[in-house]
Amino acid sequence: MGLTQNMRKFILSLSLIFVIYSTTFIFHQTQSFYKSFAQGRRFYDSGDYRKALPYLASAHKMVPGDRKAAEYLLHNYEKLGMLKDATNVLETIWLEDPEDLDTIVWLAGSYYSLHDYANAELFYSDAVSMGGGPDVKRSLAEVLAWQKEYEAAAIVLKELVKEDPGSLENIELLADLYSWIDEFDTAAELYRDLLDKNYRAKDILLKLADSLRYAGKNEEAISIYKRYLDE
Repeated sequence: MGLTQNMRKFILSLSLIFVIYSTTFIFHQTQSFYKSFAQGRRFYDSGDYRKALPYLASAHKMVPGDRKAAEYLLHNYEKLGMLKDATNVLETIWLEDPEDLDTIVWLAGSYYSLHDYANAELFYSDAVSMGGGPDVKRSLAEVLAWQKEYEAAAIVLKELVKEDPGSLENIELLADLYSWIDEFDTAAELYRDLLDKNYRAKDILLKLADSLRYAGKNEEAISIYKRYLDE
């Protein structure tokens, strides 16, 4: 049994009302998003991060997939020291595009700032596997070291030193790692190499003296301590 003409008209009217309502709702939601985002940006750009926060949070809530709004909210949280909230926003951004290297590195760094080294390690490892550069590898070594995974950290750092022998900061951290796993002779050798390059001489002298002392080379350690005091 077919629909009557009146029923067809009624259904058509309902469809039109729904389309009009949906269009109006989307329009107002879009307008509200842009108004909130614009106001939040104005406060953010003027350095008033507390006033910016509710507007940027509202804009992000209305359109979670808008990358620009999410990034502004993220930066605003960071300016206010609200690192946990910043991490939550980063996770939202990451879920939108799990293969985006910049977001993965950013998220890893956020976990690092929160001292959540296990999650930081996961994301830094992903970033390294995706072609992350020396800074990413260095950060991975650091979070491994914070978890007392010294040997794993040393493997990463040895690769870095091999790739860029001129990076003295990496050599210092590698020497530190060797001292932390009681390989004091190896640590001392690396510290001497850094002294030859006149890198952070006073700090390295003290580290070298300590390594020699723990290695049982007391006379040599004393002479280095004397050099340290004379610096």
